[in-house]
Amino acid sequence: MLLFILRLLIRVVNLLPHQACLELGRRMGRLCYYLIPRYRQLACANIKFFLNKEQREVVRISKALFENLGISVMEVFRFFSLNKNNIDSYVEFEGLENLNSALSQGKGVILLTAHLGNWEISSVALSLKGYSMKVLARPQKNSRIDELLNSYRQSSGIKVVKKGIALREIIHGLRNNEIVGILGDQGGKNRETCVRFFDRYLFLPSGFLNIALKTGAVVLPSFIFRKGRKHQIVIGSPLDCTQDKSKVIQKYADVLQSYIFHFPEQYLWIYNFRKVSFSKVILILSDGKAGHLNQSKSIASYLKKVQEEKYPNFSRTCPDSLKIIIKEVRYRNRVMPLLLKLCSLFASRGCAGCLRCVRFSLSKDCFQELVQTPVNLIISCGSTLVPLNIFLKYENLARNILIMSPSRLLKKHFDLIITPSHDRVKGKNVLSILGTPNLITPEFVRASAEGLKEKLGMKEEGLGVLIGNGSYTQIRKMIEEVAKLCKRLEMSLLISTSRRTSPDIEKLVKERFSSFPLCRLLIIANERNIENAVAKILGLSRIVISTADSISMLSEAVNSGRFVLAVKVGRLRRKKRRFICALGKQENVCVVSPYELEKKILEVCTSKGEFKILTDSMRIKQRVESLL
Repeated sequence: MLLFILRLLIRVVNLLPHQACLELGRRMGRLCYYLIPRYRQLACANIKFFLNKEQREVVRISKALFENLGISVMEVFRFFSLNKNNIDSYVEFEGLENLNSALSQGKGVILLTAHLGNWEISSVALSLKGYSMKVLARPQKNSRIDELLNSYRQSSGIKVVKKGIALREIIHGLRNNEIVGILGDQGGKNRETCVRFFDRYLFLPSGFLNIALKTGAVVLPSFIFRKGRKHQIVIGSPLDCTQDKSKVIQKYADVLQSYIFHFPEQYLWIYNFRKVSFSKVILILSDGKAGHLNQSKSIASYLKKVQEEKYPNFSRTCPDSLKIIIKEVRYRNRVMPLLLKLCSLFASRGCAGCLRCVRFSLSKDCFQELVQTPVNLIISCGSTLVPLNIFLKYENLARNILIMSPSRLLKKHFDLIITPSHDRVKGKNVLSILGTPNLITPEFVRASAEGLKEKLGMKEEGLGVLIGNGSYTQIRKMIEEVAKLCKRLEMSLLISTSRRTSPDIEKLVKERFSSFPLCRLLIIANERNIENAVAKILGLSRIVISTADSISMLSEAVNSGRFVLAVKVGRLRRKKRRFICALGKQENVCVVSPYELEKKILEVCTSKGEFKILTDSMRIKQRVESLL
């Protein structure tokens, strides 16, 4: 039925005047722009990512692209009307002397072209000019439509070589001094050659170079573009195939880039470049909370490690291939996150290019920054950032990661959800871990504390104390026990509160330890914080005491490789009780009350040995690898 409709449409098109046919194609292309959101979204995302254009310009180029494709389809339908007598009225040639000179060597020519303009016409035009042409064509999914398209290509004398069984026929054609047309701008899935393309890095195919070196054929870059009512075919100077592969393909990419720069609306942007792109831009959304930001940074660090381990050679030669951008989100007021969350229930591909609800919710400057930032992957942690993460995913056709448990209605919008196991969230896109993601590793804490021990006057590792929130009475008992133990064991004390610590407890800690002789470091987070404060304390401590109310502080402490005492200093919610229960099963963690601190610390101080760290790094790396 589809083939019948297509043949009928072709008959109608060939009855129309040429200009009317092109106008029909332009209107049909514009209609497809609105009716096929998948390709519209893909085109907008690619244009934004590679050309770094503003939103209005991205939409303009996308619409013009669909119009150009509609016109090109109509021109293909009229291939039978082209002949040797009228081809010059449709096509102008530039650089034919390069082609004739290459053919005079008798070893064949590879015309390396791209999906620019109406690339189908370039081979037809050369064939009608008397050149013997072979084209390498990718088979269409519908075999009958593929046969129909090939019959149109062959109507002018072109020989179509199907991909997959092409090598022998290509070599045979080149040895017969024929021209072989190859599209060299899409592919590269073998990850052999990485080139710079519009300040990004792409893997491009290099198979044509092997053929050229084997046969001695000359490789000529050739491009076609629409110029007014006619097409112009430009055949460039030959590429030096004796150079390194990457240099040859970089030269081709540079020439192609110059044409795309002048005719961006004529390039086929509806290709999934994510498959062959080595450049990645990771956007971290921040709600202004340091703990949430550190969790997002830790996932970004895993992504960076995965890319470096997967492509070590390219990572060294392309150091700026992975960029991490942090943007702090600013809403107009406190109601806007809730309003945007309601809107996100209806989020879909169709939101690309719209984002009216996001514009209304965010401050003007924040909206402009986020919309104009092209990204491949979005990471966020915090409930207020959930809806924004979703909308930016569809806007950029990006992958996204959420570090928390979202509502059931919004789970489907995320490619990966990293959540604590005590939340009991299940799903194919869910990764449950015991603690929370963080940047802490034994190596990191050692590096953070390097040189600080001598500066603080410490001879050996001390006792680290991390205080969150809880019962005033219980925490007072805990710090009295800590002070007594430090005096008894003559251990240095390093202590820090969190941003959630109440003013009463902060005052209590300051009064007790500000003049305590063994206290080497006292940090009140809400008054004066230092960079990597927790990491520095962990690096200087043999034993770490943390209040049990903070999952993030406990996760950081356990990942440091130190022995951790989780002190219960008040009532805990059900989820935190499950977390503490699971954490207590680890070898280097002990859950105690303030009254049991002395006994447990004395036991640990008399023992020696390394402690296992709590880490889900391998599981996280495996899951994020699929997103790159």
